[in-house]
Amino acid sequence: MKRYNIHFLSTNEIIFVTGNKYQTYNIQTQKFVTFHGKDRDGVGSIAVSPTRHHFAVAEKGDSPNIYIYEYPSLKLYRILQKGTEQRFAHVEFSNGGEKLVSLGGSPDFTITVWDWKAERVILKAKAYSQDVYRASFSPYTDDTLFTSGFTHMKFWKMAQTFTGLKLQGEIAKFGALEMSNVSGYYELPDGKVLSGTEQGNMILWEGNLVKAHLVLDEQAKTPLHNGMIEVILFEDDQFITAGHDGYIKWWSLSEIDVCEADEVLEVAI
Repeated sequence: MKRYNIHFLSTNEIIFVTGNKYQTYNIQTQKFVTFHGKDRDGVGSIAVSPTRHHFAVAEKGDSPNIYIYEYPSLKLYRILQKGTEQRFAHVEFSNGGEKLVSLGGSPDFTITVWDWKAERVILKAKAYSQDVYRASFSPYTDDTLFTSGFTHMKFWKMAQTFTGLKLQGEIAKFGALEMSNVSGYYELPDGKVLSGTEQGNMILWEGNLVKAHLVLDEQAKTPLHNGMIEVILFEDDQFITAGHDGYIKWWSLSEIDVCEADEVLEVAI
């Protein structure tokens, strides 16, 4: 999954994965620069820190590493080791930039939270038993995380227990809805979570339970997109969805935040 593998390094320069390499592209000069991974099998994922002073390259191969580079010097800054067995599927910085979360691909599907400046693992856990597409922090706190993928979504907390700090996950319960692969999702300011489905609708979650199933028409259950909702973003009180159908659509936060299912789960927006 490469849905989140393009990022801005600066106002004019982007970085993205292409095949087993990664490239930068300067929008003004239209210049490409190509970089090869350090490990054997190429690049699994990249991420840029909120300050844009560093970027992470998570690679593929036997016991691959995550390499942290300074920007714009491109000097190697840190190396994170023993995060997965064969390949990294996704990597992402926390909103505050102090932590990094990585997601291992098959066969281990491991979610790891890093203190990346100290090259130290904070917590590690099995994310799921099948394909996991993405792992990310809450936009509001580094103690809450989310993972999503094949027929599931999971809600995580970094919790202090009697035996120390633990990464505790709750699986989403689809209830009466058809189970779905989940790619795009975003947390609302009040803690509810909005996720996409492969059917082209969105689900509003409260905790790990369905609060509302969002469609265009309640009676016909007309989907919001014709196919999988790949990405959900949030800007200026608007949710932005991009679907497999090639459309990008905007939805009002105020309308979604008050959605409440009545006799049926479907709510038109």
